[in-house]
Amino acid sequence: SATGGGAADRAASSGVPAAAHMSSDAPSDAVIPESRTVTADVLGARFAFEVDPDRLNEAGVVWDVAVKACAEAMARMIRSAQRKSREASSARTSTDKHGPSGGDDAGPPSGPFVNVLELGAGTGALGIALASLERTSVFVTDLEPVVGLMKANAKRNAARLHATSRVNAGALPWSVEPGSVPYPSRAFGDDRRSTSRGEKNKEKKRMSDVSGDSDDLWHFVAACETLYWGGWDVFAEDTRKPQLATMVEACALNAHRKPNVRSVLVVAFTVRDKKREIGFVLDQLGDWFWLALHDDDDFDDFDSSNDNSEKVCVASLERADARARAYIENASEGDLLVFRGRLKERRRVT
Repeated sequence: SATGGGAADRAASSGVPAAAHMSSDAPSDAVIPESRTVTADVLGARFAFEVDPDRLNEAGVVWDVAVKACAEAMARMIRSAQRKSREASSARTSTDKHGPSGGDDAGPPSGPFVNVLELGAGTGALGIALASLERTSVFVTDLEPVVGLMKANAKRNAARLHATSRVNAGALPWSVEPGSVPYPSRAFGDDRRSTSRGEKNKEKKRMSDVSGDSDDLWHFVAACETLYWGGWDVFAEDTRKPQLATMVEACALNAHRKPNVRSVLVVAFTVRDKKREIGFVLDQLGDWFWLALHDDDDFDDFDSSNDNSEKVCVASLERADARARAYIENASEGDLLVFRGRLKERRRVT
């Protein structure tokens, strides 16, 4: 897809983002000219996104190659998690002698909801595309000046969202201080979208019976093309440390409510400064998370979002981590990497 001029053209021609501050005093509801739009085909649908590279620099453009790759990887993970949770729910129901045996509750259970938190979402392209999947609630976040653009794009693409899914947008500055990451109930502020009140009440009861309060947790935390922020001379501070702290906090929220429900961190980025970025991933991110390729079989059993999933042995995690590290270490500048992570048990916040 095409992007606007200015910073976007400089980024495209050089292969690295143009380094410039966003305007901190720009209102989050700023009007974006209708002509400043791009299209992107993601997950089989065509989306139209407003862009604002002159005001927001990299946050105001669509990183379409990374968005498409990350969306495809996450779609497989989300569908797999929903399928496994649905199968676990069916197994529990079939063995419950006092469970429903007919009437309105008969038949296969509806699929579980999945909550996705996107960090540094920019235009919101990735999160909005993921909401085209069934029963997927997405909270796209960035700095306050970017919120208006994300909201405008969510509204523009509302017809492309699945009837059972939704997108909300809000400000979430990365911070080393805990307490900034909201639970989904606060991020969305109301009940799930549903086709009828009866379905909504049935779903609420089913989720309560099956997984307690696990519906109010982030199942996936996504960061797409966010690693380039740290270390550029023009920025007042290196944002890699607060970004990592925010990733950890978001993935550790489950430990307070559902220790057996583990969030999946999904990271996609183009290698621009291999020493700095790969070093951050392997040394800092890898110190907190088990890493894995997005389609690694050894991680599959660890993906289930239901509370009865078995703990995968450390040996499997170590094998997956070793393969991911080799994949990352062998990358060259210009390569697009997509991988996932699970917070290490010793690093989980209690």
